[in-house]
Amino acid sequence: MESMLWDTVFFKVEATVFQVPQHRLTEHSEVFADMFLMPQAGQESVEGKDKEHPIVLETYSAADFRALVKALYPA
Repeated sequence: MESMLWDTVFFKVEATVFQVPQHRLTEHSEVFADMFLMPQAGQESVEGKDKEHPIVLETYSAADFRALVKALYPA
């Protein structure tokens, strides 16, 4: 659990790639919690684990996603 605080996940929204700490996502979403806990086979690329393989959100705007990130991770 402690390592999850430092793990990041990558999202691509429109042309922007966001790097987001995963701990808030797993705190507030069973879907994300389950997705990040699933064992991964071999050395295959895992969606969201790096910039080259982000989770693509096609129905959202970058501005809306940025607002969500600011709400989840206030400065």
